Amino acid sequence: MNHVGIWIALALFGTFYLPTGVLAACGMLPTLVAYVVAVKSEPYRLTSIGVMNVAGVLPYLSRLWFEQHDLAMVFYILQDPYTWFVMYGASFAGLVIFYIVSTIVTYIFVFWFEEKIIRFRKKQNEIVEEWGAEVKPNSGGQPQR
Repeated sequence: MNHVGIWIALALFGTFYLPTGVLAACGMLPTLVAYVVAVKSEPYRLTSIGVMNVAGVLPYLSRLWFEQHDLAMVFYILQDPYTWFVMYGASFAGLVIFYIVSTIVTYIFVFWFEEKIIRFRKKQNEIVEEWGAEVKPNSGGQPQR
C-alpha cells in the first residue's frame, strides 16, 4: 500500500469514526511532523517516534471507546493538559530512545571492531614470527621481496 492509500484510509476512518479520528489526529501530530521532516539516513527515527506516540494515544482512545464515543468526550479528554503531556511526551520519549539506542549500538560496534583489529594484528604478528617478514605487506599492500 502506498502513501496515498494510507492517507485515503485515514480520511475514511476519520470520517466514519469521527470522535476516534479527531482524538487520533490531535494526538498523532508529532508522528505526522516526524513523517514530514523524515530523513532517509535515519529511517528508524520515524518508527520509534510513531510507535511511542501510538502508545501515548492508545490509553485515551480506549477510554473514548469504552466510556462514551462522541465528540463531547473527545473534547473532555483533550481539555486535560496531562493528556497532551502523555501523548506528546511519549513521542518525545521515542525520539530519546532512538538517540540513546543508536549511540549505545555505535559504541558497541566501535568496541567490537577495535577488539577485532587487535586480534587480527596479534595474529598477523604471530604469522610474521613464524613465516618471516616477507609475508607481511608493506604500505602498498604488496608482499615484500
